[in-house]
Amino acid sequence: NNSNRKKLTNTKNVMEEEVKETKPPSKKKRTPNNSNRKKPTPKSKRKQKPKSLSTFDYKGRLATNVSPDFRCGFVTIVGAPNMGKSTLLNALLKEDLCIATSRPQTTRHAILGILTSQKAQVCLMDTPGIISQPAYKLQHGMMEAVKNSVTTADALLVVTDVWQSSSEFMSNLDDDPLFQRVLTTNKPVIVAINKMDLSHGDDDNGHADPNKDSIAQAVSQWRRLLPNALAIVPVSAKEGPDHPNVTFLRQILLGEDVQGTYQKLQQEPQFVVVPEMFPSNDENNDDDDDDDADDDDIVR
Repeated sequence: NNSNRKKLTNTKNVMEEEVKETKPPSKKKRTPNNSNRKKPTPKSKRKQKPKSLSTFDYKGRLATNVSPDFRCGFVTIVGAPNMGKSTLLNALLKEDLCIATSRPQTTRHAILGILTSQKAQVCLMDTPGIISQPAYKLQHGMMEAVKNSVTTADALLVVTDVWQSSSEFMSNLDDDPLFQRVLTTNKPVIVAINKMDLSHGDDDNGHADPNKDSIAQAVSQWRRLLPNALAIVPVSAKEGPDHPNVTFLRQILLGEDVQGTYQKLQQEPQFVVVPEMFPSNDENNDDDDDDDADDDDIVR
């Protein structure tokens, strides 16, 4: 019996050892080692954030010390297709922001361009060309973009050209609902008659000689249509941002030293000035036969 008991105990011990070997080793709980952690710095030694935003100034950003007289507004550019709206926006911004091609309806959504100076900021919104009767959903969406831009704008910049300023084109505007909103709006309206370079010949020296009669006729047509327009400026956006008339239109939009700019640009041979560019305050003023308007009447 003793020998049997010894055998049973031995087998029992062997089985227990085998079970211990098959069991996975127990994972010991790790105690957090706080010796490697950084101690929090006291509030007195912490770096304080700058109270002003001067550290975030960068090139092209408005300065933080802006004058209280600083002004900002949205100007929506509207017009028929292929009038050069995108080309004019690039010329005003002095940047190639928009695609400018000879194909109509290249712009299919509103494009924002920002013109900034020391005293003002103009947010110019380029829009697709106005279509009186959209044919498919894409054109309907484009016209909705135009309507939304006109509704949210502070001022309107109507872009046309010397050919679209004919009496036939003016008669078609009576049936256009969007242009009727422009005619009846209380917002300031500026008209840019683009492509005045197409109404010229060449002088004896081979330089462009604008035909002032056709340009004056176009300005007169739009003055009858929009008698309260702030300005009707003939421009040639294709000539680039340094063209005198483009520079003059830029200063009108910014509202900065228009009279001084006008006097300086008078010395430029490419600067074109015609009567009725600005509204006349004198209702009883008789029309003069001279083509050149008086300086005070133009700058008024």
